[in-house]
Amino acid sequence: MSVACLWFCGFCAACGVFDNGATEQVFGHIKDELFRGRTWPDFESFKADLDAYIIHWNTRRRRVKLKGLTLEEFRSQSLVA
Repeated sequence: MSVACLWFCGFCAACGVFDNGATEQVFGHIKDELFRGRTWPDFESFKADLDAYIIHWNTRRRRVKLKGLTLEEFRSQSLVA
């Protein structure tokens, strides 16, 4: 597959390349839960809030697929069993 095809098609199944749906979902959640209606006085405070949100997303967010457990709770549960 040529670079021109990748540029023209983007990341799509028709071109034989995986799409970026999962990435778009994460950024959609970030926009809805972190950005909407907020402003930051400087870049450093924005970066601190974004870092905290990413830690929350990766570790403390409750997941339906894990029966309401956080990822940390699920991992510690499977280590104990």
